[in-house]
Amino acid sequence: MGVPLRVISSPVTSLSSCGVNVCRQMWYHFSNLRAEWKFYEEKLKKFYADQEQWMRAMIKNHSSADGELGVFWRHVEYIVFQYDGLYAGYKAATEPDWVTRS
Repeated sequence: MGVPLRVISSPVTSLSSCGVNVCRQMWYHFSNLRAEWKFYEEKLKKFYADQEQWMRAMIKNHSSADGELGVFWRHVEYIVFQYDGLYAGYKAATEPDWVTRS
């Protein structure tokens, strides 16, 4: 089953256009792992949410620091920007109820 795409009427940023371009591959990856994750879904959601919250707090607190610590967290921030763009592009290209379809 493929991912139904919506027509995007507004321009997307260059980062989120990457998500538009790879949304089918992202859906296939999720579909392949979904059966394995169903037993741990709630624990995984909590784990990933906690990790993301911690990472974003570290970026906020340390990305403007001097020295190696600041350089490290600025580069982590760049990766998070890419992740956010992929996510935004995916959401812009797919129907909003994609998770509930079987």
